Formats: sequence, structure tokens, C-alpha cells
Amino acid sequence: MSSQSKKYSKRIIEFSQHPAASALERFRANPRVGKIRLIVPQDACPTCRLLEGEYEKDDVPELPLLDCSHPLGCR
Repeated sequence: MSSQSKKYSKRIIEFSQHPAASALERFRANPRVGKIRLIVPQDACPTCRLLEGEYEKDDVPELPLLDCSHPLGCR
């Protein structure tokens, strides 16, 4: 496995433990939730800004976003 692949795999594992990922999982599992609204901070990166909005719970992008370019990451 290349060092790039190892780095990417590690990032996926870290992302799966991110608070946003666990919150999204709980919302999706809740039968009372039909839609999920993504709200991003004012200083969010362009990728996060594009995905701000309301989604059917099965159509929400995986969180945190892999393409987020903000120095602090997805928040």
C-alpha cells in the first residue's frame, strides 16, 4: 500500500469517528426524522458552502466532507 493510500485510509477512519458522522448516523436511524438541514459556518470552505441546504435523510452527503479545505476541517 502506498503512503498516499495509507494516509487516505487513516483519514477515512478518523472521519468515521467525527462528531458530525455520528450525529448524521443517529438522525438517519431516527424514524421521526424525514429531512436534514446542513448549516455551515460563515467561514466555511467553498465545498461545504455548496452543500448547505435541506436533504431527504437518505440523500445527505457523508459527513464530514472529504473535500473540505478549511484549516479546521468540517465543523
